[in-house]
Amino acid sequence: MHLAGRCWGLFLLPAALALTATDFVPYYNYNGDLAVAGTVTVTTDGTSQTLDYSLTGTDISCAGGAGSAENSCGVHIHSGTACDGDAGGHFYDDELVASDPW
Repeated sequence: MHLAGRCWGLFLLPAALALTATDFVPYYNYNGDLAVAGTVTVTTDGTSQTLDYSLTGTDISCAGGAGSAENSCGVHIHSGTACDGDAGGHFYDDELVASDPW
């Protein structure tokens, strides 16, 4: 998953577990000035996941939320598992979901 040029990995967990990420690194090809820090907690309950986050150092242009452009000011999860190379496309089940929900 990456947000504002920062990247971290998530993995699907068994039911009723939570994973908290606090260590962020720049995405492999990000050259900007943003330095995102904070916490992201993913709670898994059955087949549903909830993301709770508190972040600093994000783009102030995004304070009003996502815009109409793709990938603008949002959080999305990629199919890859590392940040030192291309993280792949957006992660979703393309057999169950007709178009990219991110």
